[in-house]
Amino acid sequence: MMNMETILADYANLLECQSKSNHNRLQLPRMERGFPIFRPVEKFADPVDLWMALEACQPCAGWLQWQSCQLPFEGLLPPPEKNWGMLLSGEVVTPDKHTLALHRSPDNQWTLTRIAHDPNGDGLWDEVLHLASNRSFGALRYRRYWKIIPDRGAIQTTTCFTGFLKEKRD
Repeated sequence: MMNMETILADYANLLECQSKSNHNRLQLPRMERGFPIFRPVEKFADPVDLWMALEACQPCAGWLQWQSCQLPFEGLLPPPEKNWGMLLSGEVVTPDKHTLALHRSPDNQWTLTRIAHDPNGDGLWDEVLHLASNRSFGALRYRRYWKIIPDRGAIQTTTCFTGFLKEKRD
């Protein structure tokens, strides 16, 4: 079985060969070592308790999906407005660079999952960008995690919102 350093070295060689033959038109993403650490999931039945827990984490960027409003934000978490309806889902990043994933569960509760990044974790990650619906926010940045499984290869396991990117990448 190959170790992570060997896999990363082989992948770097593949990227170099690709850039020479492809003239930089299409490129594979840069991959690095790392894997997510999932903190215990918190469950909330009361939307007020959920909002208080979210505020306590002091998110500095993210998006929230309400019944009648899609809200991207940077800086302070904006207070909700009554006409937005119920909070359905969202992803935010905290000052300590943890991702909080918020989902409405089938049992009419909310789940709040905190995900940290382990740079020495037993996996790989790359970054992907998605256009934000509000173009003034640029692109949504996501860290995409991959697990190496013998006989199956690299399998994507998780994505984590890491913030917005307004300027063009190299």
